[in-house]
Amino acid sequence: MPQSRCQSGFGTDMLGVMHREQNFEFTVRREVARESEILTSATSGNAALLQRSGELGVVAPGAIADLIVLEGNPMLDISIFERSEESIRLIMKEGVIYKELLN
Repeated sequence: MPQSRCQSGFGTDMLGVMHREQNFEFTVRREVARESEILTSATSGNAALLQRSGELGVVAPGAIADLIVLEGNPMLDISIFERSEESIRLIMKEGVIYKELLN
């Protein structure tokens, strides 16, 4: 397992035609951090940077319900985010379901 050099926040500047490639950032960070650290930086780490801990980046009562359900386990294979179109089974934003392919 690589030694962690992961920062507390997560983001990418890939916009426009490169927007589709932004999820590659998860795999790139795998070179320097554990999956758990990468996911933490993308969720509660970003919430802390925005000073919205407890509201964003967490599944808890009173938090904004932005969730995805994946077919696969990003803790075992972080590159699942690169295949997000095939692997996302559910998208929920502020408690409203926008995509649901659960069986």
